[in-house]
Amino acid sequence: IVLYAPDLEEYKATRGMYIDYENTVPAPICSTEDEVIEAIKNNIFDIKKITSFRDMYFKHQDTNSTERVCNVIRGIIEYE
Repeated sequence: IVLYAPDLEEYKATRGMYIDYENTVPAPICSTEDEVIEAIKNNIFDIKKITSFRDMYFKHQDTNSTERVCNVIRGIIEYE
């Protein structure tokens, strides 16, 4: 995961953030294309941060997502 956010400071100043973005996201935040290239070349990632982020923000981690979405659309189950 590499995040490309060239307008991050402007976005934070005008829209604001719901979370402490820089300390929460599990990936390098790049503001230039060169930074993206370097992050990819240097294989910069932290699997523990990725796993922790996934566990915090994604309740369902199985292969049934499409079925759940279709059921919500059909009204069979309520959105959780």
